[in-house]
Amino acid sequence: MKHGTFAAQAVPQLPSGIFDPDTARLRGTIAGIAPYVILGTALSAVSNWTMMARQSPAVSEIGSYLVICGIAFVILAGLMWQGARAAKRDFTGLVGIVYLGLFATSCTIVANAIGGEIRFSLGYCAMIVIGAVFFWPRTWHFVAGTFAALCPPLLLVLATDDATGMRSGAILFVVNTTALAVFLYVMSQRSEVRSVRLAFEVAYRASHDGLTGVLNRAQWTDLARRQLNSAYDAGRPSTLLVIDVDGFKQVNDRLGHDAGDRILVTLGETLRSTAASTTIAGRLGGDEFVVLVPGGGIVDGESLARRIRFTFAESGGTGAVTLSIGTAEQMDGEPLEMLLIRADRRMYDDKRDNPRHDPIRAGRPDLRIVTPEPVSVSAARVVSAAYD
Repeated sequence: MKHGTFAAQAVPQLPSGIFDPDTARLRGTIAGIAPYVILGTALSAVSNWTMMARQSPAVSEIGSYLVICGIAFVILAGLMWQGARAAKRDFTGLVGIVYLGLFATSCTIVANAIGGEIRFSLGYCAMIVIGAVFFWPRTWHFVAGTFAALCPPLLLVLATDDATGMRSGAILFVVNTTALAVFLYVMSQRSEVRSVRLAFEVAYRASHDGLTGVLNRAQWTDLARRQLNSAYDAGRPSTLLVIDVDGFKQVNDRLGHDAGDRILVTLGETLRSTAASTTIAGRLGGDEFVVLVPGGGIVDGESLARRIRFTFAESGGTGAVTLSIGTAEQMDGEPLEMLLIRADRRMYDDKRDNPRHDPIRAGRPDLRIVTPEPVSVSAARVVSAAYD
């Protein structure tokens, strides 16, 4: 048997809701940049309209409408900022669609008021369509926003006399703008997904044990301490399980490290499959594992210990290897370190009082580990609090 077959566990698939590219874009990009972009665009448009109003009395006649649009732009900017901070994707996207529709309509009205200067309207609408490509939270927002921005000037083109031959050129301009926007949107989405997956992999490997997929010592200690204190403040007891593989050193010495790795992988799978979503499982090192049951008393802990033993024994591929488990319930707000010491002592009591846990003492010097096909390692639960 070759050594190192189980030296590393594959990183699970990117879970939904955590490291979400849309949420990252909302909070990290739109909340910080979009309001300034929107206000800058609005101020630029108003300044251009003001300059043109000096040259065209028709524009000055719709001055009141332009003032209302300016106020609406400011309100929409505030709503988008608030929605992005709260990671409300659909709300933020809808506000963006309304903004683009209002902007395009205003440009079209001004263009019509000064005698159908369609280049003014199309230029600004195309600019804002391209600029908004990188901010859309969802694909349908992008589609609807692009349509809302390009539809008003395009309708003006179709309704305008084509004596100058501008209609075909304007349509071609709209088609090219749409094609460029789609290209940039697709490329930005692919780039974001790759970046987020890389960030997730780095964070996962930094917080999880590479072999078993449970939390590593540092991450487990930090999270367990917070959950323990939170449960105590809420007046609920918590129980800690310390788990040790019996005769693990003998297995490594007699059968090699691959056999030991298989046992550790199986135990990691057992902990993830039997423990509830509220429990916190981790590996302290070697063959010693811990499971915290926040808000669960000693009865819950002992019940979980029985399930772990049964599932581990029934998993296959572990031969006569058994587990020693010590359970301890938190007493009067004691810190995690003291609770860990008490649970560890009870684990050694369990190991001493039950020699059958030791395959060598139990008279199994001929112990063999059955090695079936590799067991698929399910995706480990990623605790969002770890990335706060």
